Amino acid sequence: MKRVLFLLATFLFAVSMYGQRKGAYMDFSELVHDFGKVSQEHPATYRFQFINTGNKPVVIHDVKSSCGCTTPTWTKRPVPPGAKGYISVEYRTLNAPGKFVKTIYVYSNAKNSPIKLTIKGEVLEKKSSVEEIYPFNFGDGLRMTDRFVNFGVLFKDQTRTKTIKIYNSSSANITIKVAQNRLPVYVTAQVNPQTIPPRGTATLRVTFDANKCNDWDFVRGRVLFVINGKLYYRNWLDASAVIRERFTEEQKKNPPIITFDEDHYDFGTIKQGDVITHEFKFKNTGKGPLLIRKVTTSCGCTTTFYTRDTIKPGQSGVLRVKFNSTGKMGKQQKIITVVTNSPDPASNRVFLRVTGNVVPRG
Repeated sequence: MKRVLFLLATFLFAVSMYGQRKGAYMDFSELVHDFGKVSQEHPATYRFQFINTGNKPVVIHDVKSSCGCTTPTWTKRPVPPGAKGYISVEYRTLNAPGKFVKTIYVYSNAKNSPIKLTIKGEVLEKKSSVEEIYPFNFGDGLRMTDRFVNFGVLFKDQTRTKTIKIYNSSSANITIKVAQNRLPVYVTAQVNPQTIPPRGTATLRVTFDANKCNDWDFVRGRVLFVINGKLYYRNWLDASAVIRERFTEEQKKNPPIITFDEDHYDFGTIKQGDVITHEFKFKNTGKGPLLIRKVTTSCGCTTTFYTRDTIKPGQSGVLRVKFNSTGKMGKQQKIITVVTNSPDPASNRVFLRVTGNVVPRG
């Protein structure tokens, strides 16, 4: 009976809010979920539900988690007013005993974006096998605890180091070295010891220096290995970080603001193989000089061109987007993320959308 009353109250709340709020608006039934005590046998998953209580469709642009151990999925299509959507979160519990608190940020066109969701709980201890402790096989019996190292958010003046454990599951000595000439300039890595006896262990220390990285926002680099004298191209370690800018008080007082004439372009219906181009026009409506640090797209079929020159207050610019429909079919939605030098959160990362429908040629 209590559950029925709760659902009825939720429905009446959504109905009362629908039509009262202008624009898109996301109302979640809860913002925090406690898993309680969970085992390491299966990932901990939970689906956060929301209702669009605004008068325009909700479009989720991106969902970011606080660590690589948390994987979010979400409603990909626009959520009409009064309709429901979800953010599903999976927390990888394997080899992660102890209490945890992880945050997920939902970026959308909603008036209350970004929205912070939280999952928490406690992963119980368990007696793990070698394959469970060292799940990644790098060849010749060499196993590691991970092959993805997420350094989180780093400012340009920050350096961070993480350690990975290595295990020799074979019956012979294994020699492993980092292919130093293959490392990106912002990553350093070293194995100690480089010769591992049977059933022996070693450590891999990986350092990410954001000051040496000539890039912004999400950046990744590969660490390749020479195992028993052979360079392994297919088995590598992925080192990633989110590079942010540390702003001065002067920049915060006089921020540049990037303002687009539109954030959505619908190219209608085209035939497979057609290429469409669109220009998103923008203006620096702020008080400081504007720089576009980086532009990324959600698909390799979409490319962009933009000026890297400084755009003074009051000046305008153009971001040209090209979509190649070769190999595509049906409804399409491509997201373009624009990263700027603005300390204003709404202007630091801007999301543009290109949508349309692709039909067979002939």
